[in-house]
Amino acid sequence: MSFTRKRVFHPIIILSFSFIAALIFTVLIVIFFEGQQRFWLLFYCVPIGIPFVGFLFDRASQWRKLYLECWIIDIIVISLALMRAGFLDIPFISGHALFLSYTILTTKINIVKFLAICVMIQVIYLKIFVWNDITIFGGIVLGCLAGFGFNFILKKQKK
Repeated sequence: MSFTRKRVFHPIIILSFSFIAALIFTVLIVIFFEGQQRFWLLFYCVPIGIPFVGFLFDRASQWRKLYLECWIIDIIVISLALMRAGFLDIPFISGHALFLSYTILTTKINIVKFLAICVMIQVIYLKIFVWNDITIFGGIVLGCLAGFGFNFILKKQKK
């Protein structure tokens, strides 16, 4: 890895960009939303943005190492997670749990795994203990299946 590449993908750089993005998102939420919607966006949507930015760094660091099939799985997982979180009610699947479990299984950068685990703990707490929402289990199962598929493709292609 070149000196410049080591600096770009350094954990402090990844953390900095992740938290700056979260701060910008937080400011926009405070400006444009009120009440219950603001509360939900701040405490449930802002945190997932932190590992998402890290995920983007991870994928940028692996740009040339990943196969087309891996990119297709990435696109499917991210699309499902965003659709579930945004506007499409997919039954039995939590978009947060789907994305986070997939990220934990497929990222190579340790700080990104750590960020995803931290947010996953928050999501598990909220879904199970606060909201009694069983969609977390479907999201975790689907995210793990996608993650295992991603890793299987990587191992198969390297042989």
